[in-house]
Amino acid sequence: MVQPDLVLLDVVMPGMQGFEVCQILKADPLLADAVVKLADTRDWLSVIMLDIDFFKQFNDAYGHQSGDRCISMVAAALNRAVKNTSGFSARYGGEEFTCFLPGADSATAMAVAHAIRNHIGQLQIPHERSTVSPFVTISIATARRHPDMTPENWTRIADAALHKAKAAGRNQIRAQQFEAA
Repeated sequence: MVQPDLVLLDVVMPGMQGFEVCQILKADPLLADAVVKLADTRDWLSVIMLDIDFFKQFNDAYGHQSGDRCISMVAAALNRAVKNTSGFSARYGGEEFTCFLPGADSATAMAVAHAIRNHIGQLQIPHERSTVSPFVTISIATARRHPDMTPENWTRIADAALHKAKAAGRNQIRAQQFEAA
């Protein structure tokens, strides 16, 4: 039997709700340990957002196929850094990625962020058009979401924190703890 690497569900779906699908997956002994449930607002959630620095310039210099390989290599490094936590990572869009670390405190999120940065640095993917390094770098924002925050609000704030990390010179890690909103 081939097991999925990732299943993304919405809470509200036609036919069957996302939580019902989670219950079915959790009841399967082969999949029980792999189910991670996020939308539970009683728990804290640490989030890491990252962006490949100067990615447009990378694509311009090396072409879109090389850009796709770069994204794949960054995703693999990201997964290696997150694998020892109860979290998971996903491509957020373009050259942006997000890691969700259920129950993780701020120190754990920062440790994972540093591990991500180290893994990507070890790849030494050449980037002749970067102004911060001859290799591909990333900007990272970590945040610990308050249980009462809406996903839309903390995503917006985390994205703003990521842009601050980029504005500070790129190849940066910024941390923030959110308040209820």
